[in-house]
Amino acid sequence: MNLKSIFLNLLFPIQCLGCNQESVWICKNCQNKIHLQKYQICPNCKKTKTEGNLCGNCQNTKIYFDKLLVAAKYEKEHLIQKVIKTFKYRFIKDLNKFLGDFLSDTIRKYIKNYKNYILIPIPLHLKKEKWRGFNQAELLTDTISENLQIFIDKNLIKRIKYQKSQAELDRDLRLKNLHNAFQIEDKIKALNKKFILIDDIATTGTTLNECAKMLKTAGAIEVVAVVIGRGE
Repeated sequence: MNLKSIFLNLLFPIQCLGCNQESVWICKNCQNKIHLQKYQICPNCKKTKTEGNLCGNCQNTKIYFDKLLVAAKYEKEHLIQKVIKTFKYRFIKDLNKFLGDFLSDTIRKYIKNYKNYILIPIPLHLKKEKWRGFNQAELLTDTISENLQIFIDKNLIKRIKYQKSQAELDRDLRLKNLHNAFQIEDKIKALNKKFILIDDIATTGTTLNECAKMLKTAGAIEVVAVVIGRGE
């Protein structure tokens, strides 16, 4: 355990994020209060029920992933929001198993023949990953791979541009912020392959879309984005 983890454990002792029960981050009772999404919606208009693909009215939207699958409702003050923020910003890596199980269940439910796909975690810039101590998307893919026996490629897409957090920017600035932010290390590895992109939260979906664009440009035949929650 590094000094950052020791310091955070002293400041924030382990207790259930839902009911404050000691010695556990999510007790069984609170786990049962978080449920998978009952259905998926259009990733653009967010109104029409679909299988995670664009609805008929949004077909001309420039979205490169074939589907966006969201595991759980992500609304203000919901427990899942608190879990994700604790995982991501308080550096609590232990929560990756709980969140990774949610993503695994979503993949089982919505992606046929999922073992024929390759998992790709959305990459962090090396500078940010060193500061945080881990890439949360990589930890999630580790859990998914263990649960579902799907191959992971953590090196196919690299983030080569260090930029401000997307959460701090509006939609137009997010697009500019991610311009030329990623590159594919070996395009031949994407040719005629199917991929599942993994991240914790999608807000505008800009990051996922940019990575999907890279994969499609390199010859990928299908890209499905899977996240825990969808922000506003």
